[in-house]
Amino acid sequence: MKLLFAARLSRPDITVAITRLASKVSSWNTSHDRALKRLMQYVATKPNLRLHSTLSTEDLADAQLVMSPDADLAGDLETAKSTTGMFLELRSRDGERSWPLSWRSKRQGSTATSTCEAEYIAMSTSARAEAIPMQIFLEAALGRRVDLVCFEDNIQ
Repeated sequence: MKLLFAARLSRPDITVAITRLASKVSSWNTSHDRALKRLMQYVATKPNLRLHSTLSTEDLADAQLVMSPDADLAGDLETAKSTTGMFLELRSRDGERSWPLSWRSKRQGSTATSTCEAEYIAMSTSARAEAIPMQIFLEAALGRRVDLVCFEDNIQ
């Protein structure tokens, strides 16, 4: 429960591992023991890793919404489906300061046939579910147009 609390507050990097292990409590086996040990070792090697945010009220005049989606092709060992990951933040125009708004990780609904397809699904899902609604909200709250920037790490 301590790890879950940390994950919800400032450690999105461990959220997926925790929730996947928690879903196996009623069917636990030795592979889950190994996964739990690996998670605990990872956390122990990075005890001070956490989200850090700074954003000034002066940045609100020209801050932009930045979405960073990602996917792993057939990364789920049980279904061979890809997993979508996304991080959404409000960032100052100069890129020096930012504030995290949302992050998510979710198994994709279909089985992708290529990395490019999995990445496209991740970008589309993230934009529709998180980024565009947040953009609409921020535009109404700030009374101005808010640019949405998407960073994709796939060269395909």
